[in-house]
Amino acid sequence: DRTPARRQGGSVVINATIALSLLLIVLVGTDLGYLFFMKRQYQKAADLAALAGAPKLNGPAGCQLAKDAARLNANGSGANDPLRNLPPNISLEEADITCGRWDPAFTSNASHFDSTDPNHNAIRVSFSRTPDAILSIFSGNRTIGVQAIAAKASDPVASFSVGSGVARLDDG
Repeated sequence: DRTPARRQGGSVVINATIALSLLLIVLVGTDLGYLFFMKRQYQKAADLAALAGAPKLNGPAGCQLAKDAARLNANGSGANDPLRNLPPNISLEEADITCGRWDPAFTSNASHFDSTDPNHNAIRVSFSRTPDAILSIFSGNRTIGVQAIAAKASDPVASFSVGSGVARLDDG
């Protein structure tokens, strides 16, 4: 009751094809997951850099102070700084940071940000970088672009406070 060898020859090819297909799916999934992870890392760094720079926008010299604070936040003091928010091989440059005015009334663009207005109240961090490839077998455009805008907290126009106290009545 032995099965002829001729009938068993195709089973190895089918199993090898299935195994290679699964391996390819795992590799593509790993590469895509890595790109989504790097997009999240870049966006986090842009958000934190913008938030670090916005409070420094005080007066005419505030733009440069805001840019310096944003770059320090993203780049840290060097490639090995544990407080660095970007990967060691990527740095935030001066050209990636723009001071301007954010106003919800600006409807000319979706971000409500005007870089030509000299009354700076916001900072925009915007950059595009290509992360290192973990699998060089996949080609294509791997550039990741992110943008973050943070506005300086405005001074209150009016304030109102509520407190608790003890009521006191005077005689007469």
